Amino acid sequence: MWLVVLSFILGGAFVAQSADVQGSLGGDDSNPSFSPPAEPDASPPPSDNPESSTPAGDPAAAGGASSSGAVPGQLPGGASSGGANKFQGGYLGLSASAVHIASSLDGLSYNGTGGQGGLLGGYGSQSKSGMYVGGELGVYYGTFQKKQPGGFKMKSTYTLDFGALAGFVLKGTLMPYFRLGGGVQGFTYVANGVKKNFSVLFAAPGLGFQGMVGDHFLLRLEANYGIPVNTTGIKKSRFKTVPARTEIKLAGLYKF
Repeated sequence: MWLVVLSFILGGAFVAQSADVQGSLGGDDSNPSFSPPAEPDASPPPSDNPESSTPAGDPAAAGGASSSGAVPGQLPGGASSGGANKFQGGYLGLSASAVHIASSLDGLSYNGTGGQGGLLGGYGSQSKSGMYVGGELGVYYGTFQKKQPGGFKMKSTYTLDFGALAGFVLKGTLMPYFRLGGGVQGFTYVANGVKKNFSVLFAAPGLGFQGMVGDHFLLRLEANYGIPVNTTGIKKSRFKTVPARTEIKLAGLYKF
C-alpha cells in the first residue's frame, strides 16, 4: 500500500517538473512572465559633426531659407531687391517734340506746327511701394514759323520749362505719371519790317509714360498743353489769341 502511494507522489512531481521546463523554453504562450528577446537597435550611432544632425528633408536646411519663410533676394511683400527703386536717381538726356502753336496777333492768325529739341534733366525718388515723385528742367530750341502776306512773320526761338512729376511704377520697369509744370517760350515777331522779340509765360499740365531699359536708360512719351498766363515784350491787348501750345514729347535719358 505505501509503495503505491509513494509511486503516485513521485509520478506527480515528475510531471510538474516537466511542465515547468517546457514553459521556460517558450512552449507555453499563457505564461505571463515570458517576453521575447528585444531586437537589436539598427540605427546608426550619433555623429560628431553638428552639420550632419539636420534632419533630411528640412526645407530650411535644403533651400537656405530662414525659419520665418523669407526667400533670399526678396524684400517684404515679394518685391525683388534687385529691381527695387529702379527709377530712383538723377537723369540727363535729349528731348525732341512736335509743338502746335495757336495764336492771333494784330488781326492775323499764326497757327502752325514746328519742331523743338534740347536737353532735359532732373531727379526722381521712388518708394518701396512704387510711388514716384520728381522734378526736372529743360532747355530747347524751336523751329515753329508762320508767315502772312505783307511781310508778317512769327517764329519761335527758345523754350525753358520746368515740371514736377508724380507717378506709380508698374511691374518694375514702366511708370505712368502726371506732370504739373510751366515755362517760358520766346518768339520773334516781324511786322512791316520791324522785328520785335516777345515771350509767353505758360502753365503746362500733362500725362506721360516712362520706361526703364536695362539699369540706366529711360524712354519717355509725354503730351502736355501749355496754357498762356502772361506776355512780355508785346502788349497783351494786341493779341486776339495769346500763343497756346500743344506738345508731344519723346525723350531718351540716362539715369545716374
